[in-house]
Amino acid sequence: QQQRLREETEAPFRTARFFAYAGVGAAAGVGSFFSFTQCLAAALGAQDSALLPGYATNLAINVSGVAAAIGLYIADKKSQEKRLQRLAKGQRFASLKLSVAVPEGKGAAGRSLVVSLADLRRNRGVMERRVVIYAGSAANVAEAVRTAMEKKDLLEDTDLLLAPAVVEWEETDGEQGIEVTTLAARDPDVDGAVEAAAAGIVGLPASLSEWSEMLRDEVP
Repeated sequence: QQQRLREETEAPFRTARFFAYAGVGAAAGVGSFFSFTQCLAAALGAQDSALLPGYATNLAINVSGVAAAIGLYIADKKSQEKRLQRLAKGQRFASLKLSVAVPEGKGAAGRSLVVSLADLRRNRGVMERRVVIYAGSAANVAEAVRTAMEKKDLLEDTDLLLAPAVVEWEETDGEQGIEVTTLAARDPDVDGAVEAAAAGIVGLPASLSEWSEMLRDEVP
């Protein structure tokens, strides 16, 4: 329901267009029916056959109107479904959880806190961060964490938070999928992952099953 409300906010005139398509299609459908009966009557001799070309033209126009209304409705409906899918995906991303260090100056500073990506948006009252999700092999993710530590001051100045997710391919029941782990889960001291998390520039993925499910559709 919330996604539909947001979709209506982004496309406020879509409902009006649907009513317009229905009205035009209904009018053209009624016109097509009468035009067809007139064509049939003229073809069978019940009316002057000289009127047949005009009736046929009207029938073609009305049928085209029906087809146009149906085509526009289908295209608009597909656009709506794509937008809803995008909103649903965004909502799923926003619900993913990270374990982040509480910034200095706030209660329980230095301790870790599990928050959703949505909690890191502006004016949410937790902390404001722009999250960069980096998903890849353990080696690539480790390199990203090392680079983040080297650019620690820059990341802090720009309020960036790196979310490194180690992606491992797995096969279950003949179907290939992915499993998300963290560097810290593989080795608590690997490549400074814990140190980077404590420094507040890296948020370690939590609820890994949710991350695996989400990234399964994103990682080629």
